[in-house]
Amino acid sequence: MKVTYSWLKNFVNIKLAPKELAEKLTMAGLEVVSLEELSGDFVFEIEITSNRPDWLSVIGVAREIGAVNTVVVDKDGKLKGFNTDYLGFMAHLKELKLKPKKVALIGAG
Repeated sequence: MKVTYSWLKNFVNIKLAPKELAEKLTMAGLEVVSLEELSGDFVFEIEITSNRPDWLSVIGVAREIGAVNTVVVDKDGKLKGFNTDYLGFMAHLKELKLKPKKVALIGAG
């Protein structure tokens, strides 16, 4: 599936550069197989697994980008949301001292 950076920004306040967003999406299970600059925008080609039909639209992808499971109050009193699933998963892998490889985590929660 192809989706543009500008489409995603219509639904989610994205502060990451397109390349960094592509890396984060891939880490979250939305594998970005290519990223192409086209007419002043960026086109993400995303491989969608058959068990995630909710990702088959720009809204589904935007919803995944906007997923928050942790909210903190910063030093200015503003609320900031984060998704920490990846951090917890990677911390466990580091304890196991496994060599880095691409993996797909399915049914993790």
